[in-house]
Amino acid sequence: MASFALAAQGPTTPFGHRWPLLALFGAACALVVAPATAAALASVAPARAGMASGAVNAARQVGSVLGSSLLGTLLTTTMLAELPDRLAAHQVAEPARAAVRAAATAGTSGSQPPAAPVQAALAEALTAGVQAGLRVNGIVFLAAALLALTLVRNRPHQN
Repeated sequence: MASFALAAQGPTTPFGHRWPLLALFGAACALVVAPATAAALASVAPARAGMASGAVNAARQVGSVLGSSLLGTLLTTTMLAELPDRLAAHQVAEPARAAVRAAATAGTSGSQPPAAPVQAALAEALTAGVQAGLRVNGIVFLAAALLALTLVRNRPHQN
């Protein structure tokens, strides 16, 4: 739920409103690791505990890499898609819009800080990208929790 609450934050939301949600997000993630490992170890015979632990750790590593890559891609594509409309909404002139879009696409910045309307448009476009990623993150976490609730059972194993 912290992901959905963080997705509702805007570019001007003060950090004082964000840090409790960030702490909740971190605590919730930390509370998942030990039970996931324990569930994997409890579901196999003691002789296979090492394999189960390795599978959990491998899945966690692959998930971290894929999740970061996919969410980063979503953030970037959403930001670049939102940027033209945000620049237009802040009444940035067309030649400057093209330059800002080109710089954002290339990942570069100019030698001078951008004007206030460009900064506001960039902040709003970046926020839209972060919000999209947080919504997807929340949906994935919710789906994983529902799957775990319905599929994971504590089955005693036979030695």
